[in-house]
This record gives sequence, C-alpha cells and structure tokens, in this order.
Amino acid sequence: MKKIFPLFLVAMFLCWSLAVADITQSSVKNNALTSNTATVEDIDADVSHMKPFDSFISSDGISFPPVILQDTTELECPDTSIFSQNVHLPDDSWSAATSDLYSSAAYKVWENYTISGEICDIHWWGFQLYFTGTTWEECYETAAFDIIFYPDNGQGMPDTLNPVCTYLGVVPTQDTTGFRYHSVLQLPLWRFDVENLVPCCTLQSGWVSIQGVSPSNPDCWFLWQSSATGDGSSWQWDGTSMTQTGFDRSLCLTGTGGQTLGACCNDNNGQCVDSVLQSQCPTGTPGVRWAAGTLCANLQPPCGTILGACCDDQGNCTQTEQQNCPGMWIPNTPCDPNPCPTAPPCTLVCPPNGIPEGEPDCYDDYVDTTNIGCNADPPATPVFTPINNGDTICGTAGTYVITPDTLARDTDWYRLVVGSDATLFWSGVAEFEFLLFIIDAGSEDCIDFEVITSASGPACSTVVVSAPVSPGVYYLWAGPAVFSGVPCGSPYIATVQLGTAPTGACCVGSDCVATNTMSECAALQGDWYMGEDCDTFQCPELPLECPPNALFSQLPTLSTGAWTFGNSEPYITSTSGYLIFDDFTGLTGDICDVHFWGAQLYNVPSWHDCGEDPVPFVITFYNDIAGVPDTANPLCSYTETISGTPTGEIYLGIIEAKKYSTVIDPCCSITDGWISIAGGGDSLCWFMWLSSGESGTGFSYQMWMDGDSLSISDYDLSLCLTPATGGGCDYVPGDVNGSNSYNGLDITYGVNYFKGGNDPVCPDCPPCNSWYYCGDVNGSCSYNGLDITYGVAYFKGGPSPVYCADCPPNP
Repeated sequence: MKKIFPLFLVAMFLCWSLAVADITQSSVKNNALTSNTATVEDIDADVSHMKPFDSFISSDGISFPPVILQDTTELECPDTSIFSQNVHLPDDSWSAATSDLYSSAAYKVWENYTISGEICDIHWWGFQLYFTGTTWEECYETAAFDIIFYPDNGQGMPDTLNPVCTYLGVVPTQDTTGFRYHSVLQLPLWRFDVENLVPCCTLQSGWVSIQGVSPSNPDCWFLWQSSATGDGSSWQWDGTSMTQTGFDRSLCLTGTGGQTLGACCNDNNGQCVDSVLQSQCPTGTPGVRWAAGTLCANLQPPCGTILGACCDDQGNCTQTEQQNCPGMWIPNTPCDPNPCPTAPPCTLVCPPNGIPEGEPDCYDDYVDTTNIGCNADPPATPVFTPINNGDTICGTAGTYVITPDTLARDTDWYRLVVGSDATLFWSGVAEFEFLLFIIDAGSEDCIDFEVITSASGPACSTVVVSAPVSPGVYYLWAGPAVFSGVPCGSPYIATVQLGTAPTGACCVGSDCVATNTMSECAALQGDWYMGEDCDTFQCPELPLECPPNALFSQLPTLSTGAWTFGNSEPYITSTSGYLIFDDFTGLTGDICDVHFWGAQLYNVPSWHDCGEDPVPFVITFYNDIAGVPDTANPLCSYTETISGTPTGEIYLGIIEAKKYSTVIDPCCSITDGWISIAGGGDSLCWFMWLSSGESGTGFSYQMWMDGDSLSISDYDLSLCLTPATGGGCDYVPGDVNGSNSYNGLDITYGVNYFKGGNDPVCPDCPPCNSWYYCGDVNGSCSYNGLDITYGVAYFKGGPSPVYCADCPPNP
C-alpha cells in the first residue's frame, strides 16, 4: 500500500499554458511566480471524450502501453477474498459511477454479490473528482462512506426498504494505486479498504451500496470504478429513480477465514458485541476484553465489571474487582505481566543537611496542594517549593488512582532563581524508578515553560541532569517515571548545584565574533555553540548566504522584496517546458561547487509547494556569444540529484525557499559565461528558480523549449559558484563510528550520540573540522536528527547519502 498524498491538476492542462509570459497583477501563468500574484487565469478543458453530465465518467478508448510494465498488485483483491471483482485496468473499457451524498442528485450505487460465510472486510476502487459542469477534475478529501447491505427484492434489484447490515460514516484506509485513467484527464485511481466491519455481516446473497458521505469537501465526489467481472450490471439512484448501468462495480469481500469469533466487551460502559474477531476487538484500550467462543450474555464476570490488579504487601497479584481488593488496586490491568511493586532494593536515609519536603503521603483521589507546580488545575494557581543552590531535598512520591480510568503520580516542582551564567546540576536517587527535569520557567505563567533536559533511572541508581543556564527562573521537577506501582510515601533524595559557567563560540551570521558565555552571546544576538572556540570553530553557513570562498555570489531575494520564481523545468510535457539561463563574470578559479535557491511548485488552481525531494537537476555551463548563451555548444554539463535545505524564508505565506548545493566533478574551467539549471523528475512538480536581489546584470534569459526561443527576464537568479574547498577528505559519508563504511551500526552510534554518547569519529578535514561533517548524509552541512531519519529511510530503499558540498570526500 502507498501512503495518501494530495492530488494535483491533471497533466492535460500543462501544455496549453506553456506559451504564456510572466505573471502580472491581472493574470497568472505557469512560467513564473512573482510577488504581486493575485488571481488565476481560467483554463478550458477538453471534454470530447466525456458525457456532458455528472453521473459517471467512462474511458476514451485510448490504450496506455505503460500499464503492462507496472505492478498491478494494488488493482487486485486480497487472496483471502470470498468474493472478487477486480477493478478495470486503465486501457480497458471502463465506467465510473457517481455515488456521493453531496453530489448534485445525491447519487447512490449498488452492486450484487453471492458468498458463503460472513463478511468482515470490504475493499473497492474509485475516483475522487470535481465536476466543473463540462469536465471532471481530480480533487481530494479524507473520505467517509455509508456501507449498507440489502437483500434482493426478488426482481434482480436491492430491497432498499429493508437493509440488513448498516455501517455509517466508515473511514477506510485510503491509498493511491499509482495508476491514472483516461488518456487526456489522467485521473488517479484510489483503493479503499475497510478491515473491521463490526459486527461481521451474515447476509450471504444480496446487494451492497457504497456512498461517499464526507462533508469536508462537498464538491469532491466519490465515483465507484467498474469491474470486468460479474453479471454486467449495477444500479444507480439518480435522486428520483433507479437506473441500471451496463457495468459491474469493483468489489472484494473477505470473511472470517475460519477464525474464532467471540464477545467483545467494554467494561467502562457495559456495551458488548457478539460474534467479533479478536483482531476487531480493541483490547489495547483499558477496560476492553474479548472472550473466545462465547456470547455477551454468558460472560463471567458480566460485561460492565471493572477488573484490576490487586497487589498485596509481598508483590503478589490477583485480578478482581476493587471492592474485593484489600491492598493496592490498579484498574483495567491484568496480572500477566505482574504490575505489583516489590520491596525496594535499598532504604534511603535523609542526610543531616537534608531539607524535608513536607508533603503528606498521597492516596487514591489525592489532591496535591503542596508543590503541584504547572500540573495544577487550573494552571493559573501553581504552587512551587523554593530551592537554593546547594540544597538537598528529602522528598516523597508515589502513584495513585483518581478514577478507574485515571492513574496519577505525585510530582514535585521546585523553583530556583539563577543570578548569573552557570552550569546547573540536578541529581538524585529514589526507592523507585526516578525521573528528573530541568525546565526554563519562561514568564512563570505555566504556559510558555520549556523543558531543557531530563533523565530517568531505576530504583536506587543515581540520576543526574545538567544544562548551561543564564540568569532567570528555573523549575526543577522530581517524581516517579511511571504511573502505577509506586507506593505513596516512597522516599527520594535530590540535590541542586550551580557550577562554573561554560563558554562557547558565538556566531553572528556566519562570523564567529567571540568565545563567551551563553548570556553574553545572547546580548550580541548570536548563536552560541557550547564548548567551541572561535580560534578553531567555523560558524555554519547560513541557508540564505553564499560560502565565504565563493567565486561568484547573487543572494536570493527575501520574501519582503520584489521577488520572482522562474520556471526552469524543460520537459513539463514530452516536448514543452522552460529553461532559464543567468550570466556570471570575473571568476578567478575553476567552478567545483554550485549553490542556488528555489522551490518545487505546481500552479493548479493557484501556486502551492508540491514537495518533491530530492530533485534531479541538469546543470550546464556555456560560453557567451554576443551577449547570449551559446546553447548550441555547452561547455560543461552535470546531472545531479540534490536534496534541498529549508531556509525558513516563506513566500506568499505558504512557499518555503530551499537551498540546493552540489559538488560538480570534474570542475568546470570558465571565467565568464552562462549557467542553466534544469529541474526534472515529477512533471507535475516544477522547479522554480528564485530571483536574486544582488546587483548582477539585472536580467536573465528564459527559453520556451517548445518554441526554442530566448526571451529576456528582468531579474537575476540566486546563485553561488565556489572552487574546491580543500579536498583531501578521506571519509565515507555517514560513517560516524570510524569503520570506513556506512551501515546500520552508524545509525545506532548516532542515536546514542544524540542521547549523550560518544562523539562521532570524523577524520581530519580542514575546514570542516568544526562540526561532525562525516555524519551529514542529507547534504544540509550539519549533523542532527534529520540525518538519522534520512539514514533509516536510505537503508529501507530511500535516496542515497548526500554529503555536504563544502566537505566533499575523496573519490
């Protein structure tokens, strides 16, 4: 199955709007997006292959040869189906019928079936479409359906007055199939799966209706796609009468497959359902149980009886009702595994300098008024215990029950005032699994507090958390790491200590301006890197700046300026598209790295980010010939697949510019000339090159590939051209454990590093030694959790590692 993703404009529209010029205030075309965008130009649709009404859409008789090359698994019923009518292929003669409550006539469609057994799952295929009055366009909504089973009325029609099984507002699993139908409209086919009809339906012969009922997008209708299998007919209600269609509907029914049925009981509300598969009973929800081979009327204890784990003083467990438990009772909890606490492995004694917390022991239905902190209800009345540097607290905590469905723990909040930069240490030990937090109190209104760090440990082990802090108020939190099994009054001992303030490199922009404390750097409005020194630290390149060694720089226009995104996707169709060229002069070395800014956009019905990443690009250099690029004789050309780095700069409130950086090999030797950057990949997701506000020549050229002609655009493009950045880096991208290879052990090593483990092992590589460059596998020129995510995806078949363009490894 494929995951759900938003659907875009059908491909037939693209070639019709390619010959347009730049966007103006009065019209929007798709070769450029500028900052004064206001409206979208209407596009007429070709409807020569469609009926002029909205009850169905049919094939146009034109085959799709690529279909035979695709995996058709998504178009087939499950092997366990007890009834199968697979969906038509795109090059078949097909017909999709509207079946949606919000359609113009509230159309509804029925399909007949005959089976042996019970119906527990149902699967079908169809489209989500919008009818303009003359044509169909794809749309998207999170679909919901009414699924109803009816007997036959004896005349080959559904007995609509006597439904047998009714399932209303069902939200199925909704997946794209990867197939598009109709040679002109290219409509995407969806697959819908419901695998938990509760209870199963026992009607073995009859009709089923599937009607879309989602109100989230009333103009987006469900059309049930046809099948090549069946008796050649289905029925459709058109608002006034039933009409017999000449097609079957795609449908799969699956049953119990010989599995055991049982009673599904929700003890929380006493509701019980008979004849349910264990997989259909949500037993993961507290208070829900399933009993095999029995009926609700025979359940022991009866449905509605809250059971829980009853714990004695020795940690033994029996499952019973609360009124029958003489000890600690944990609701909705089985005894396997045993949740009961045992005697602690140690006994804590408060030291002579210890300060008693002074809170009474908790109990069931306990209301904490001692140091509940930001857990108070309402949060406007928090209570904190003051704590000072060097204090040792002797406290108690525990877990308790508020209601049968609500477990709680006694948590303690302490308020510490820090007067100068320091390292804050919060440490302790408890007779239970202990959890500690250091929290920035923010404005002290319990709304904007922020957790700085936390740690937990088993009973009787020392837990330590630490963090650099600047002057302000901090909350120190202590309590159980679990919500059950800790007897009220269980002791802990915790100490706060302020140590020497750490120093670090302070970066203002990409310049390291000082090695100082965190608050001193904040006063300079810089970014602080703890433990680093400006003598050796190179500040990270900002996403909106060129590298310091750039041979040529044209920075991107900010969202507050007069910006333009120019379309540079040469083959939006097989023959038509756009290609942009910009000039450069005065280079003093070979070009080895290229950096540029842009976005992946589509323009239906307005401009949106379509998120293609990574993107295949073709980067080409040309000599100048009489003020234009010598396109007939390219000098250097490279095909690179590049992941974009988000810049945080947002255009139109929805489009974020990305920076693309790549090493080109071999370097290109040219001092004056032109560069073109051509996007590729998804023809419905176009590369739009962002303009530059830097003072270049003030123009670029855009070529309309269909017409093969150049036209002047009155803006430069964002661009950086850099030489080789040192080279000689003998490393494997992603290798952080020093094994000279990149594999799953590096993922584990990286996860441990971000949890406080050993530093990555990166070979010497000036000028990249200031950060763990060997861990960067997504080309962002930084090492963080995103590289772990990228690496996991790579080992599952995703894109290959991409090294930082400023730190290329040796071939």
